[in-house]
Amino acid sequence: MTIIAIDWTHCVADGMKLWGNEIRGLNHKKLIQAGDRIYAFAGFAPMQGSIIAWHQAGGGLDKLPKLFDDDANWTLLVIDPQGLHRYTSSCPYPEKFDAPMAIGAGMDIALGAMYAGATAQQ
Repeated sequence: MTIIAIDWTHCVADGMKLWGNEIRGLNHKKLIQAGDRIYAFAGFAPMQGSIIAWHQAGGGLDKLPKLFDDDANWTLLVIDPQGLHRYTSSCPYPEKFDAPMAIGAGMDIALGAMYAGATAQQ
């Protein structure tokens, strides 16, 4: 389960890592800073590094890491000087968003809270 929330001043993420429905850790790093970019990843944890490396290498469908499970969905948010962009396993092309933004299993709750006045951190 993942909750990553972004408002106008904060980008925060939980650290939960699951294996099936079993909690296997609470300190998984889901936000990665690389130069002037912040990467936020939701999906199968082992794919995080490969998806970020794919983006850093310029992306492209021909170089997209292969999924071996139709249920292996992922979402990558990239925050950089050009803005906030989302890439997904079903659409690996950049889609620009404004804050507030949230991804992961808890995104509806996080977005609702932010629309009601909460900060991403809250």
